[in-house]
Parts: sequence; C-alpha cells; structure tokens
Amino acid sequence: MESSKQLEPHARLSLRERAIDLAKRSGTVRTKDLEAVGVPRQYPPMMCREGLLIRVGYGVYRAAAEDSRPEESRPSQMTGHDKPSDFYSE
Repeated sequence: MESSKQLEPHARLSLRERAIDLAKRSGTVRTKDLEAVGVPRQYPPMMCREGLLIRVGYGVYRAAAEDSRPEESRPSQMTGHDKPSDFYSE
C-alpha cells in the first residue's frame, strides 16, 4: 500500500540546514518563518553565536557569509607551513 503523502523537501534537512536554506533563499527570515518550517525559536540566537546566522533586527535574521563564520566552525585547511612536523624539531 503506497502512501499518498509526499515528503516535503525540508524534511530531509537538519534544523540548522533548514534555517540556513530558508535564510539564503529569502534574504532575511523572521523567527516565525523559521518556526513554520520546524525550527524552534531557540535556534536562531544559538546559530548567531555559532556564526551561521546574523541578527539584523528584533526577530529578523540573515544567513552569514561562508567566509565570515568563526574559524573554529570552518573546515581545517592546513598549508605546507602548518604541518605538525614544522613545529617540532628533532
């Protein structure tokens, strides 16, 4: 027996991914817009502290640019001079 319900596209995304996706598509989002897609109202302030969203007004947020995220939340990219062997001498 097949279900006539189809999964909504955002059903496969994590809550953070839903919030970021909506903010990127809309430009700015309100807390109630995020709640409409299942993101709890506690998430936007947490995501601002993590550098994923930027608060632009009371209850209004936008997606942070990829390069403005805090360093600890970015993937590590070691250069030739950052290899652990460079810091230790024998």
